[in-house]
Parts: sequence; C-alpha cells; structure tokens
Amino acid sequence: MQLRYQCRVYLTSSQLICAARVFGCRRVVWDDALAMRTPRKASNKQLGSPKTRLAEGPYQQKKELTGGGR
Repeated sequence: MQLRYQCRVYLTSSQLICAARVFGCRRVVWDDALAMRTPRKASNKQLGSPKTRLAEGPYQQKKELTGGGR
C-alpha cells in the first residue's frame, strides 16, 4: 500500500530567501552536470557498442609480439 501525505509550509521572508538559494544552487549544479553528461553520451553512441570499440580501438591485443629473437 502506498501512502501519500499532503502538507503546506508557510515560510517567513528570511526562510524564503534561504530556500530559494538552496533550490537555486541545487538546480544550477544539476544543469551543469547534465550539460557535461549529454555530449559525452552522444559521442559514445557514435562510437558503437563496447565490443566494437574494444576490438577496433587502441586496446586491441598485439599479435606481433610473439617470436622475438634471442
């Protein structure tokens, strides 16, 4: 069972100013984080799947390293 409560808070003028600062700062941080995440996520989709990136990227294993001359 889900319960929901509804209440109303009546703030004083100084409490309103503090609440506006807190929620404003929280929103700025959220917007900045979202702005940093969105282009990264879009560029990762352009790269393809992780398996493809590992097979074709700089992390592939070198097969030429066997058979060194001693």
